[in-house]
Amino acid sequence: MALKRWMLYLGLAVTVLLLILIIAIQFWISYRLHPFADTLLKDGIRKSTNGLYSIQYDRLNFNVTGRTMVLRNIDLVADTILFKKRIGTLEHIPSELFNIHIDELEITGIGAYDAIVNKKLQVKNIIISNPEINVTLYKDIHRIDSIEIKPVDLDLYKLFSEKFSSLNIKKIAVKNASVNLYKNSIDTIPTLSSNGIHIDIKQLKIDSTYSVNRFEINLAKKVKIKIAEARWTLPDSIYRLQIINMNLDAIAESLSFEKVQFIPLIGKYDIAKIKKHEDDWIRFSIQPLQIEQLDMNKLIYNGAVFCKKVLVKNLNLNDFRYKSGNIRTAKKLLPVDQLRNAPIIINIDSLLIQNGRIEYAEQVPERNFPGTVFFNKVNAKISNITNYYNRLRLDSICKIVIDGNLMGVSRMNINCIFNQTSLADSFKLIGSLAKIEMKFFNQFIFQTANAQLENGIIDQANFSFSGNDISATGSMTMLYHDLSLKLISENDNGDLKKHRIGNVLMNAFVFVNENPKDGETRTVKLYAERTGSKYIFNYFWQTLLSGIKSTVISNSVKKGQQQFKKAVPKIAEHYLKKSYFFRYGMCTFF
Repeated sequence: MALKRWMLYLGLAVTVLLLILIIAIQFWISYRLHPFADTLLKDGIRKSTNGLYSIQYDRLNFNVTGRTMVLRNIDLVADTILFKKRIGTLEHIPSELFNIHIDELEITGIGAYDAIVNKKLQVKNIIISNPEINVTLYKDIHRIDSIEIKPVDLDLYKLFSEKFSSLNIKKIAVKNASVNLYKNSIDTIPTLSSNGIHIDIKQLKIDSTYSVNRFEINLAKKVKIKIAEARWTLPDSIYRLQIINMNLDAIAESLSFEKVQFIPLIGKYDIAKIKKHEDDWIRFSIQPLQIEQLDMNKLIYNGAVFCKKVLVKNLNLNDFRYKSGNIRTAKKLLPVDQLRNAPIIINIDSLLIQNGRIEYAEQVPERNFPGTVFFNKVNAKISNITNYYNRLRLDSICKIVIDGNLMGVSRMNINCIFNQTSLADSFKLIGSLAKIEMKFFNQFIFQTANAQLENGIIDQANFSFSGNDISATGSMTMLYHDLSLKLISENDNGDLKKHRIGNVLMNAFVFVNENPKDGETRTVKLYAERTGSKYIFNYFWQTLLSGIKSTVISNSVKKGQQQFKKAVPKIAEHYLKKSYFFRYGMCTFF
């Protein structure tokens, strides 16, 4: 009994001693770790930024037994006074300043002993709660007497490698972050604003023997990013790009957006006043946008887009032009040139558009309503969109297949190919249009011609043409019947007035009212020279318009004018002087 009691006392004593030892070790590690962490954070930030940034936070809270460290109310603050003093000197300064606040930083599963003794830092979790990041841009501050000064980089890899031989973090989580970007120091409204950002990174590994590229590859494969909302105001302050619920999943190799909007910030009649020339007022939305099999390494670290498939659903595009003001003469690039001159490398195997709606409207100051043409139920597939040299060597052809309902009633099909290596931007297009009444286009026609189509039905149209950056040629067969046009004008009150005699003469001498006519089907040539200041859609339309005019106008507009003058000289002189048809005419409908 005495032996047993003695053993019990001995066991209790050993237990107490062990507890005292553990507590002592905990206090010793805490004592050693506090200044170690302070030095690592404060000195590391100060030295790596040449004194430009400092970090402040509440006292570090350690739980050695639980291997946990918590910091609250962290502020990374830029020294703006020092920054402004260095502007104009030869010292290295960045082109942007950061101010960051973090409510809480929690680090769990810390291998404190290995960190201190073996310089190996192992961490189970890093959780960053409610960070707010404000970025202010400073432009054109690096050029001093024709000497360009490169900005200093905050190299986290270098910072860690100086303190530790290795770093292993199982998980990093950023919860409910917000980011605001200001284009200059006096702005109160951010150019870029995003909130509800959540980031998850798994298995982050850094070893001092690794290359930086090895580290990047390991990180990129295990990243998830969610953004509830982001708004970016474009540099001209006329448009804003807004996204809702973005999800980036590196494991699934996917990037998706619940909604993407391109929103004008001004009225559609004000854009010409602000830009001092005619321009398009554009608005569009996509719900949703999905990118599949996305190469995360190239996206995150090289800024390049390599993916197998892009899916665009429910595209709604509105393009309006108010034709008042100077016409801009600057050349607009064709799509192939735009892709070739893109600032990033793009390689997309296929882009699919499902259930889209595209609308174009224009209005002249003399009219109180716009003319509109639209397509709905638009589906498209665009294959091999690339400016990547190695891919272009294998296949340089971009193929486009589009179908949709013109004015909601007539199915149009288009097949087009672009040679993406052609310096002349060569292309070929084949298309067809099903049955449609011509009166659907009257509001659009009336914008540029004092005329409307009274009757007429297009039964079918087939066309094909090829071209380049200079001109396009091809052929068209348009079958139609019962074509008749009426001349109209506005009186002083804005009411429309018809011209019955002129209508009869126009339809008798100018137009061919049907095709086929007298058992002969007319197939006409297409030809148009590109107007460099306008988009490719105008180029394609002008090419088709050349065929429409050759089909419906008897021989040519010039011959029609001569027949009209010869038949009734006085009436012809009146109508030509008033320019009811020939001044505006078929050549300026669009």
